[in-house]
Amino acid sequence: MNIKKVASLKEKSEKNIDKTIKEYNDWIKNMQIMPDWLYWVIGILSISIIVFFKTALNSWVTILLSILSIKSLITIAQREGHKEGYLYGYDTGFNEGVNKTLGIDESDENFIEEVEIDNEINKDS
Repeated sequence: MNIKKVASLKEKSEKNIDKTIKEYNDWIKNMQIMPDWLYWVIGILSISIIVFFKTALNSWVTILLSILSIKSLITIAQREGHKEGYLYGYDTGFNEGVNKTLGIDESDENFIEEVEIDNEINKDS
């Protein structure tokens, strides 16, 4: 089997990637109590209240709203990180499955990657 065939086997189509993202989103909906958009609203609303009503608020209310906005934005960042990790793991597992099926070891994989990089550089030139 040549390098182009191996590369084409590892190449995932947009349809396959979209399907994986949809499956992840369907699964994660059942795992989370509040959707992302609600965390965005809470974070932006609490920051807006702090900015626009700073003089009218007590210091403890400002601290509470600050904590609430930080927690909301951190939760959103954690969820995005989890999604990226899930997709990275899927991609890595897919590639390792192709390698194992075709009997490609690590040195062969490195050689294939070098050839693919060279082909991309030559294609751009």
